[in-house]
Amino acid sequence: MTKDLFRIGVNTSVQIASRSVTAVSTLIVTLLVTRNLSQSDWGVFVTITSYVALFYLIADFGLNGVVVRELEERKKEIGYYFNNLISLRFILSIIAIFVALSVLSFTGHSSTIKFGIIIFLISILTLALFNSATVVFQSKLRYDQMAIADISGALVTLTLAYLFIISDFSIIFVVVSFIVGGIVRSFISLTLSSAYTEGFKLEFDIKLWKKLLIVALPIGLTLLFSQLVANVDKQIIYLANYNPGLNINNELAVGFYGLAYRIFEFGIIIPAFFVNSIYPLLLKDKNISNNLLRNNFFKYAKLLIGLGMVFTVVVFLLSPFVVKIFGDYASSSGVLQILSIGYIFFFITPLLMWTIISLGKEKILPFVFGFAFLFNLAANLFFVPRFGFSSAAVITVITEIIILVWLMIVLMPLLKSDIK
Repeated sequence: MTKDLFRIGVNTSVQIASRSVTAVSTLIVTLLVTRNLSQSDWGVFVTITSYVALFYLIADFGLNGVVVRELEERKKEIGYYFNNLISLRFILSIIAIFVALSVLSFTGHSSTIKFGIIIFLISILTLALFNSATVVFQSKLRYDQMAIADISGALVTLTLAYLFIISDFSIIFVVVSFIVGGIVRSFISLTLSSAYTEGFKLEFDIKLWKKLLIVALPIGLTLLFSQLVANVDKQIIYLANYNPGLNINNELAVGFYGLAYRIFEFGIIIPAFFVNSIYPLLLKDKNISNNLLRNNFFKYAKLLIGLGMVFTVVVFLLSPFVVKIFGDYASSSGVLQILSIGYIFFFITPLLMWTIISLGKEKILPFVFGFAFLFNLAANLFFVPRFGFSSAAVITVITEIIILVWLMIVLMPLLKSDIK
């Protein structure tokens, strides 16, 4: 256990260090936009990026978890799986872009936002390529190389965004900076991962694709619903027909909410990367016994719950001061305080989800997250136009509580099944 904890600590630390650099980079870009461009410009940027994020999971589809699990028993076939994964993700990216464009043609977004979305759709492909390379790094526990690619892309994005903003270019060019950074990150990650796969090439084993997609279907749908929960509220805030008494401008509303959510999500990267590090270990524990998995699960859970409580207290108390750094966005402070209450829930749900997956019971997850998405969508459609964007923050926390409770109901009997 001590050795495993050391490996978890090293890989989690590398990921946190990497993500810290990329988070700081994103934070600086956010500061540059909010302090140098208008609040409406920031609202446009949030709307563009959150719309495209709705379609990321079509290309990703939870395939990483499935391939990593396959490679536990077929380590020598890593090149074969990697090449087919790249090819499959390329096809899925084209499908995701087509679906996003089709939906966009029926929405009420402004022409500027639609143009920005069309450009930013390229990020679906670049992210899919990077995630494919991540399979290799995760299987080999070489998160340091993933960090090199991630940091390089972030620095390119930051540099370009800074140059565009000080040159008084429009917000669309900031979107372009993220595209270029994504291309750089994908190129470096593919280059580094090829060292473990003897190069890479496109392979089209349709039988393997079908197998991966069928196995990944529960995880893919789960992550898709999760992504929808995280981003659909911003689209509703932008498109809502507000009660006239609220006197709300749509672009400003999504800007205020988007800033609070951007600050909030910096915190939830920690449990995400922690669980990424321990997922291969959860699989090994399961192969030994449920007793071992159960004991280690509760050790991880206590740590994450403690960290979640710390984040809740710190962010709740400091939110007025943090928001002030970004300029005249006082309306974001209350939203951030509401969201911060959810840290304790957001910190533990990734562990619950991936433990269920490690036990091979992922088929229940789409129902959990699908219900959560439907609740989130219906609640936002009803409450946001009537009560404003702050209600979306309350709904976000309630949605996560629903997910947490349902996952606990599913997982607890599974962990006890091997106890004598």
